Amino acid sequence: MPCESLEHDKKFGAEMKLGRRWALQSTICAVLVIVILLVVVDYELRQYSIEVAEEKARIIVQHKQDIINYVTHGIQPSISHLNDEADSLSIGSAPGWMTAGYVNKRIADYFKRFSSDQYYFKNAAVNARDARNEADLYEKKFLEKACLNSEGGPCSEVIEFEGKPYYRYMQAQHIRFAKACMSCHGSPENAPADLVARYGRDRGFNKKVGDVSSILSIRIPLEETYRGIDRIILGLFALCAAFFAVIFFFQLFIAKRSMVTPIKRITAESTAITNGERPPGGKLTLSGGDELSELASAFSGMSQKFAHSQDSLEALLKERNEQLLELREQTQAYLDIAAVMLIAFDCSGVITMINAKGREILGLSLDEAIGLNWFEHFSSNEKKEFFQLLLRKDIAVENHETTIVTRSGEMRSIDFYSILLRDSSGAVRGRLCSGTDITEQKQAEMFFLNSIERFKDIFEQAPIGYQLLDDRGALLEVNQTWLDYLGYKKGEVLGKFFIGFLSPAGQLCFEEKFSYVKATGGVLAAELEVLKKDGASVLMAIDGRISSADNDSCKKIHCILHDVSHERKIEAEKAKLEEQLRQAQRMETVGAMAGGIAHDFNNILAVILGNAEMAREDIPAGNPAIANIDEVLKASERAKSLIKQILSFSRKEKMRLVPVHPQLLVREALKFLRSTTPSSISIVQDISPDCGVVLLDPVQLHQLVMNLVINAVHAIEDRGEVVVRMQGVHLNNADFDQLALTTPCARAEGEYVQLSVTDSGVGMGRERIKRIFDLFYTTKDAGKGTGMGLALVHEIVKIHSGFISVESDLGRGSSFNVYLPVTAEEETPQIEGSSEVITGTERILFVDDEKSILTMGQHMLEGMGYRVVSESSSQRALELFKADANGFDLLITDQTMPNMSGTELIEEVLKVRADMRIILCSGYSFKVSAEDVKVQGISKYMTKPYGKKILSASVREVLANKS
Repeated sequence: MPCESLEHDKKFGAEMKLGRRWALQSTICAVLVIVILLVVVDYELRQYSIEVAEEKARIIVQHKQDIINYVTHGIQPSISHLNDEADSLSIGSAPGWMTAGYVNKRIADYFKRFSSDQYYFKNAAVNARDARNEADLYEKKFLEKACLNSEGGPCSEVIEFEGKPYYRYMQAQHIRFAKACMSCHGSPENAPADLVARYGRDRGFNKKVGDVSSILSIRIPLEETYRGIDRIILGLFALCAAFFAVIFFFQLFIAKRSMVTPIKRITAESTAITNGERPPGGKLTLSGGDELSELASAFSGMSQKFAHSQDSLEALLKERNEQLLELREQTQAYLDIAAVMLIAFDCSGVITMINAKGREILGLSLDEAIGLNWFEHFSSNEKKEFFQLLLRKDIAVENHETTIVTRSGEMRSIDFYSILLRDSSGAVRGRLCSGTDITEQKQAEMFFLNSIERFKDIFEQAPIGYQLLDDRGALLEVNQTWLDYLGYKKGEVLGKFFIGFLSPAGQLCFEEKFSYVKATGGVLAAELEVLKKDGASVLMAIDGRISSADNDSCKKIHCILHDVSHERKIEAEKAKLEEQLRQAQRMETVGAMAGGIAHDFNNILAVILGNAEMAREDIPAGNPAIANIDEVLKASERAKSLIKQILSFSRKEKMRLVPVHPQLLVREALKFLRSTTPSSISIVQDISPDCGVVLLDPVQLHQLVMNLVINAVHAIEDRGEVVVRMQGVHLNNADFDQLALTTPCARAEGEYVQLSVTDSGVGMGRERIKRIFDLFYTTKDAGKGTGMGLALVHEIVKIHSGFISVESDLGRGSSFNVYLPVTAEEETPQIEGSSEVITGTERILFVDDEKSILTMGQHMLEGMGYRVVSESSSQRALELFKADANGFDLLITDQTMPNMSGTELIEEVLKVRADMRIILCSGYSFKVSAEDVKVQGISKYMTKPYGKKILSASVREVLANKS
């Protein structure tokens, strides 16, 4: 059947539907009959082919059976009489004479080579002697049935073998194994050897008497027969299809002329009237007197009535539209004067009405708003649930506050109220909503709430306490800072009297201040001691002001509280630091005075020591005055040591660490302290003669011992004793754990010298022990201590890589234990000078502003053989040197001189002669020290006072050093 295009269907679809349908229905019925007929024919032809195959199989079986019977009953008995039993058995074991089936198979194979008839024959058996006769699964099952039922008939069926159809026919033979057959088909042990050798122990053996020996199995192929049947059926189908195609088009042609063309005219007339191409009322006539002509007449009558009705409806519709338009304009005017947003939309959310306020909020005109979907254009994502709720038809009234998005993207808060709109039948056709713009109101509320939160946060977290009291002094309100000050919760304090939170002294002060507030209206900076919840006290500064009611009676008292404990503590610390500063300034003044005294005193000692030495040399031996002169020299040496201590105390003397035996220095310091210690206090020594060598500054050790002993003496109120012990000890980690160390130290195991100073004084508590080494901390009364002694002790011990422990109890005295590490270095003997005066002949320029020292030095040097030019003015000495720079071998100058100091003079001299050898002398100078001289080009630094021996050794050392 030809296939028509889509355009053809569109053009002729209307008129062809009926004709096609009628033609197709008739054709389909005929096709169904023919298909059923072809199926029946196909079935009958196949059944006939099977019957033919069955008849052929029966003939073949009968033919094969006849051959078997002839071989079995005719040929084999005749041959068996030709030989004796042995030969018969031998001949019977050969393949050609053993079975009739074998003969039958050979005959079938022979004829099959010359015959075109295709079929498959097999004498099927289980464990057949010929593997080609081995029964398959179906043949085995049939053989088992044949053995059980000797009367069973043949079996036939159509099977699929290797994907092709076959007719299989199976029939059991009437020959069964007899007893005589067991010699060849029984046990292989009893069978002829050549038979077992030929077929093995499995093929054809282990049979039983009475078993069917084999079945005849035939397979006849049906593939070619079936193909022929399919060709016949296909040809019949093609012939029928061509016939019915002709019938279909013939019927289609008849239907078009008799039915489709008239219907097409009626359809075209209806379409023209519907599309307005032709007015209704026209007359339609068809030739003939059949049903279609009657249909055309009825259509013409209906068209005329419809034309009359249309004119009436148009007039009525025009009148109703005018009335509706007038009513709509009036309704819109009524709605536009409303101060709230009015909007209506249908069940899908399309806006059908909106008033002026709504258009103003949305930012749209009336034409722009009508027809928009409310939920797509104006509902915010956060408020979708409300607008989705509006779409439900089962909710009559809904009041909801939500947010909408205007045309400009602004978010507005609207309070909506909605009702359902129903038609006359009660069906929901939309919703009418009224909405009030509450955006400014919400902003004002939010601002108000935020203001409250900010005020609350300021009130609670202000860095100052607040309380509100009634006129009786009861707490009406407190803030969080107030609670944090005292450690309470708000519920624990409200309603209670504030006076109950004060100390006894604070209560007395509050009663006085509270009355004052009532009388004057306020109070400023009243300090009260307030008790915390844990019992601790805190000093509070309180400012109060009252607020009065209309009758001018005291109603409420507003108070702010501020913790001034820390401020008062800072003020106390400030006063203490100011006092310490004044004390430090006094000590600085004392240090400066000590430096000046040391300089002058050293000059005096230099004169005393030098002249005493020269006088001793001039006195003849045996003169009693020599002993007196020696005492003068000893006193001068002690005074020299005392000046060193003064300089160390004033921090003007630089420290020199040298290896020494500390016990000798301790004994010397104790000897000095005895003269200053009250007679009621005894100093007991327990000093080991061999404590080891310690790397230290002798002057610093001297001061350490003096400060510890003086501190012990001050700790004894009346009578008592101070015990000073010194010994060598070995410390390990366990010893460090047991020591009462006051400050951290490096735990270095090894040998130490332990210096212990123990007193029988009043002792100290643990809190005081923690602070005794703090600078300016003292437990003595005002004017009896500076708080510097033990601080200096701690500093000295720290500088010497040692540590100190303190043991003390109130009423039992104190014990200070100083540990200094022992060094492996050996003590270097301190040589003050040669035992004999060394002489020379060089020319020396000697400069000093002290006339007595200048005279003494000149006499000493000249007594040694030197040529000396002395000058008290450093400026004149420079002029002398410039006049004869190469005429001097050595310059000896004092440091502290008017107009030009010693270092300034040396600087000018070195400008004139860079290799000039120079000795700088000083009783004390903060500008230069022994360590600085080499940097400034000075050959040697010599401290005052010095003796003749030291002077001669120093001069000779410098002159001998040519570099």
